Amino acid sequence: MATVILAHIHGEPLDAALYCEVMFDKTISGEVPEHRDFIYNTAIPALEQWGIKTIVLRSESTMKEVFYTRRTEKSRYCGKYIGFPMVGKCELQKRLKLRPIHAFLKDHPDAVQYVGIATDEKKRLRSLDGKRKVSLLAKYGLTQDDARELCSEYGLLSPIYSFAKRGGVLVLPQRTRLRAAPPQNIPPGALERITPNEQRAGPRETGSVPRRGKP
Repeated sequence: MATVILAHIHGEPLDAALYCEVMFDKTISGEVPEHRDFIYNTAIPALEQWGIKTIVLRSESTMKEVFYTRRTEKSRYCGKYIGFPMVGKCELQKRLKLRPIHAFLKDHPDAVQYVGIATDEKKRLRSLDGKRKVSLLAKYGLTQDDARELCSEYGLLSPIYSFAKRGGVLVLPQRTRLRAAPPQNIPPGALERITPNEQRAGPRETGSVPRRGKP
């Protein structure tokens, strides 16, 4: 959101903001409910008042479908379910977020992306070419804390940051503070749709790899 705010403040060219929503199944969102509500009820209306269109992308697949996808013969876990996402090897990120975004960009080959990477994220900044992928946060000298303060100043800070350092899906905020997401953050009805097989599935059943030295 800080990137969009900067574009609005400084008159940077901006045709639309992209929001890629991950779905738990065909009817339940996989996003943390507070964050999803913020996007639809606060962020999108605010951008509309600024004359900025929001394009919502969704994958044709869902979290449950990816969970039950069996690995192919190219994997040493051939025939096993992909199962729960792993840090650093998250199939959900690749299949449910990156693919829809890449498909959109393929249909818009001349698009320039504003990527929300701050000045204190040096390693991530090196991934940008400065032409097709640009950081407005870096251009205007904002750190991650500065970006958060800017969003808060404009009333556009997602409530997800009250219990997680970064965004995420369902009860899996990215990496840190996984256990900090309280039970009420699970989308209504999601638990009822987890089958007994899912509840019992462990690393050996799903093909997720346990850490070395762990059972």
